[in-house]
Amino acid sequence: MTQGRKISGPDIHVGVIGCGYWGSKHVRVLSSINGVSVSLIDRDQGRREALEAEYPISRSVSELDDVIGELDAVVIATPPSGHHPLAKACLEAGVHALVEKPLTTNVADANELIRIADDSGLVLMVGHTFEFNPAVWALADTVRSPEFGRVRYVDSARLNLGLYQPDVDVLWDLAPHDISILNHVLGSRPTAVNAWPMNLMAEKADVAYLALRYDDIDVGACIHVSWLDPMKVRRTTVIGENAMAVYDDVNAEERLRVYDKGVAPTEHPANGSAVPLTYRNGDIVSPYIDFKEPLQLELGHFVECIRTGNLPTVDGRSGLEVVSVLCAAEQAIAEGGWVAVDYGDGDGPVIDLRSQAPLAQASGNFVYIDVNPDGLHRVLDDLKTSAIAAGFVSSTENANSATFERPDGERLSFHVDGSHVAALPTTAGPLRAATAELTAGLGENAPATIADLLTDRGYRTQVDAESGELLIAAEDRPTVRLTTIPSRTRKEATRGA
Repeated sequence: MTQGRKISGPDIHVGVIGCGYWGSKHVRVLSSINGVSVSLIDRDQGRREALEAEYPISRSVSELDDVIGELDAVVIATPPSGHHPLAKACLEAGVHALVEKPLTTNVADANELIRIADDSGLVLMVGHTFEFNPAVWALADTVRSPEFGRVRYVDSARLNLGLYQPDVDVLWDLAPHDISILNHVLGSRPTAVNAWPMNLMAEKADVAYLALRYDDIDVGACIHVSWLDPMKVRRTTVIGENAMAVYDDVNAEERLRVYDKGVAPTEHPANGSAVPLTYRNGDIVSPYIDFKEPLQLELGHFVECIRTGNLPTVDGRSGLEVVSVLCAAEQAIAEGGWVAVDYGDGDGPVIDLRSQAPLAQASGNFVYIDVNPDGLHRVLDDLKTSAIAAGFVSSTENANSATFERPDGERLSFHVDGSHVAALPTTAGPLRAATAELTAGLGENAPATIADLLTDRGYRTQVDAESGELLIAAEDRPTVRLTTIPSRTRKEATRGA
């Protein structure tokens, strides 16, 4: 997505489409943000009148067409079946959009919204509210700390009595929260999914279990969702090699607990018939969390992105990833087994930087660029300069990414977040949470193309005939090693990318 269109005026006019239970919460929070005026769009006049009596409302209408020409942005909080047509209409009218979860009910519609937003320079954000929850941030920090150890397993439960939804089952209603939490905490996304639904009190599933595999980090996860439970449960448990953590959103006093507990195998058990394990029980710590309302943080971020043109942290592609998992879950239910999650954009198969099998499929189209972390940005700056010299025009650039495009339509995109860069064909689609990525239509000539760009910046190249690796070096610049997948071991490719 290119950097978005900024709102230069003093006020941002936001329309809330759908003023029911959750939409009314958006109205409350938006009304408290300085420089934001709110309009209501809902066919239920009673709902609108109740909100008009409580909050300062700019306009109150039954149809989007009555006010869309006056809006800068919308929040779409309707039933999921309305998300795509409403968001499409708003984006095509030049209106920024925050769409409640799930972004859409199929992958093709999600991709269409992303394309329209990208082409128009508009903010497309998805309402994964728990990614703005300070307790989830604290859980992620805990899990990523060296003291926690490698994550082995995650269990998540989201249970309650109701509310049954008119157009989606319990998977599409509740599981988006847990999938987005897991993706955020693990810094990854599922590679495969299995699912087991139960239709107990309605024709659609009201209880369901999901099993997820994160093959790139060798983690399994289970999600239990239910509209038919006497207790309200919002709990995520992460089991690490050295510790365990429980995030319980229902417990306002101790939303996060970290347990110094664990189990380890015993090499020589004293009793040959006993289970060869040792147990460790230590302290239980509930760290202080400076808690703020997640919806306030989410909408504040949405407004900030509109004002500045910055990209949202939870964008349309985040929504696409969750929708892709749910679509794979539906396929797993129909086929009765594990299904690989396809994050493709319709132009070809996804080649996932973090998954061993797809890496092997990438063959010579995939190039791995190893750079010392201290020299990474220097190399990328050289690549950007060379790309411009090679006829690419910079269309957008910020601290961690840049996109270049030639007049003939060829695109070159960089995203940097670590010590590695990967080069993939354009069919690879967006890859979130990769250490870094470079998508380009370079094909089998990718190493030579990248080498040519760097050679123009004073680098010298040398090909290792035996390994096929391409070394690039300069006296005053870091050494770069380019490796195509066939010459790279599977072990190197699976972790750390």
